[in-house]
Amino acid sequence: MTVDVIERMKLIEVAEQEVHRRECELEAKVKRLAQAEKGRLEVISGANHQRALTEAAGQAEAIAMRGDAEVGGKQASQFHRNLKL
Repeated sequence: MTVDVIERMKLIEVAEQEVHRRECELEAKVKRLAQAEKGRLEVISGANHQRALTEAAGQAEAIAMRGDAEVGGKQASQFHRNLKL
């Protein structure tokens, strides 16, 4: 083989290695961005879940308090009726 052929083969080999290196670099960059986005969405999802649980607990407490108030009001009315007798 002549020096020119060997030199061309080495240049092609270096170019192929560079292409491979660039592919790996881009893939790693895309994966990092995707993982960051995944993490961001997981945080948002967790916050939304916690908000829904808190709202549901608040609504349940409000219903319980209204029920207690109704019972208390009925008992007070009955007490006042008994006083009038």
